[in-house]
Amino acid sequence: MKEKQPDERFCPECGEIVKKAAVICVHCGVSLKGIGKDTNDTNKILAIVLTILFPGAGQLIYGQIGLGITFLVLTIITAYVLWIVFMPISLILTIKHYSQVPQV
Repeated sequence: MKEKQPDERFCPECGEIVKKAAVICVHCGVSLKGIGKDTNDTNKILAIVLTILFPGAGQLIYGQIGLGITFLVLTIITAYVLWIVFMPISLILTIKHYSQVPQV
């Protein structure tokens, strides 16, 4: 495997090694224009925190729009399905608990 040289960086889309001066990745064709030479730690920390709060937000920060939106949509769908499944169970158990007549 080829080692990354000082004048190279990793493509944020495919992870292959490209020249720092490259405008387009020769491996996947993604535009590298506007992407910094090195990702600073603040952006990494922000991406991690946002991904914990909103899955897919980290991908959006790094320009992976399709993947980020997919994660967000799947998270919303999963939360909605879980709410639909567990809300009636919770209501039934609550009604059952409070409808019991205390024995004296």
